[in-house]
Amino acid sequence: EHDGRTRKVCAQLPRGAGAQPPLLIVLHGRFSSGRGIARDTGWPAVAARHGAVALYPNGVGLLGLFRHWNAEFCCGPAAKRGIDDIGLIRRLIEEAPERLRVEPSAGFVYGHSNGGMLAHRFAARHPDLVDGIATTGAVAAAGARRTPPIQRAPPSCSRPRSWRGAPPDRRASAAALPGRCRRR
Repeated sequence: EHDGRTRKVCAQLPRGAGAQPPLLIVLHGRFSSGRGIARDTGWPAVAARHGAVALYPNGVGLLGLFRHWNAEFCCGPAAKRGIDDIGLIRRLIEEAPERLRVEPSAGFVYGHSNGGMLAHRFAARHPDLVDGIATTGAVAAAGARRTPPIQRAPPSCSRPRSWRGAPPDRRASAAALPGRCRRR
């Protein structure tokens, strides 16, 4: 439950990871889902290879479909209604150390398209909670004058160095999402 809405988050938990694995949050594009982006990309394999906890949250949609994120300047009803997606990502990162026993620091955020726009917005608003971001098919500059500059995770960064082998785009294939989905 976040901001008066039930939000679904698919969680991929590492097998045999260290005591405090890193956290990766993967944000889908418009009209997709957490499970969809996990299925269509190589992020599950990257997270498994690095022993990371990966979270694949769902944006909001119409009738449980057509999900999207509020990137403030885009997209659809999520932006028009002022859905607090930045607050959702912040909450996932802040609660992860206790709930999932991940590193008690910041997380890595990847987003595709509308999810990438949200990743840039989140990093600009909460640089202390982001170790790095990676995006594909996302515009970072639109509306940027309303956002403070990013200090720790510049919008031009691609994949964090520690995530070598991360998929460069959505064309990378992956195994089905291991782990489980749970409501938030």
